Amino acid sequence: MTDSSSDREQHFLDAVKAELDASAAALDSVTVARLEQRRRTALRSCPSRPTWWIPAGAFATLAVAITTIFLWTAAPTPESDGLLEDLDLLSSIEDIEFYDELDFYLWLNDDVPAG
Repeated sequence: MTDSSSDREQHFLDAVKAELDASAAALDSVTVARLEQRRRTALRSCPSRPTWWIPAGAFATLAVAITTIFLWTAAPTPESDGLLEDLDLLSSIEDIEFYDELDFYLWLNDDVPAG
């Protein structure tokens, strides 16, 4: 929105507010009293907000969260298999230097002629 359209919109809103304020100030006291009484009646007849939806919403959110966590952790992924192998390597008692040179040993194994 450009500044000129924003200025025009603000000018329009100010003019509408001034007109509504002027028309409200011009009301006689009987009309104002009747409007206030009807407003109070309308506010009393408004149904209050139901409070049952707060615990229901909390329960639904909790159920979705538990289901999501259960389904996410229940299904193993290919990435998790690799992580388990890495964990086994790191927690093993064997010489860790062997794994530092693992690429070299794999290259040696591939270079050995079959037969």
